[in-house]
Amino acid sequence: MTVRSNPVFKGLDGLLRIPLFPAALFFRLFPRSAPIPTTCRRALFVKLCCFGDGLLSLPALLAFKARFPQTRVTVLAGERTRWAYERCSAADEVRVLPLSGLLGPRELTRLPILIKMLVTLRREGVDLLIDMDAYYRFTTLLGLFFRKAYSIGFESWFGRTRFYHACVARDREKAEWRCFFSLLSPFGVVEQEPSLPLSLRITSSEERFADQAVGSRKTGEIRIGI
Repeated sequence: MTVRSNPVFKGLDGLLRIPLFPAALFFRLFPRSAPIPTTCRRALFVKLCCFGDGLLSLPALLAFKARFPQTRVTVLAGERTRWAYERCSAADEVRVLPLSGLLGPRELTRLPILIKMLVTLRREGVDLLIDMDAYYRFTTLLGLFFRKAYSIGFESWFGRTRFYHACVARDREKAEWRCFFSLLSPFGVVEQEPSLPLSLRITSSEERFADQAVGSRKTGEIRIGI
């Protein structure tokens, strides 16, 4: 996996502060409200960045799936987080955001793909939206786009939480994996120490790569350096 900077995506996301500011003031006067759902057919988790945060969110995702085994869990991931969620047993489905900023201005040609993906998700129906990102402005709009879904997100910058039905503070003194559990506490998901090591799926292509890399040494001692 290659990790590169994505200045275009961040730049476009930063421009959203202009139209979002009056919207945040509106929701400050007329806050969104809805009862916490007692049942959930489908939950959409959003985590675009970054790879390490994605790994640290897996214990909370696994705990949610254990609490609601019948709920179909869909994760909207970015190129940096898809690896973790595609290998997590708690994710029934992973949709990858087609915009990453890694292709520069050419990314704009992917906007129709993004719109089609979101429209499809909306038609399929989402009962619960959990935004695990803390800084992107783009993800706050999802709380409005999936208007029928009960939404919750982190309270990070001014007005961000006004786009959700509920919000939680992101305590910088708290371990990152615990912060993700705080998003799930309203739904009865109890924070628990991660059971390590985490079990992740291995794809058939990765198994073939491992066989080629290890070769005849499979029956002997293998030392891996990182």
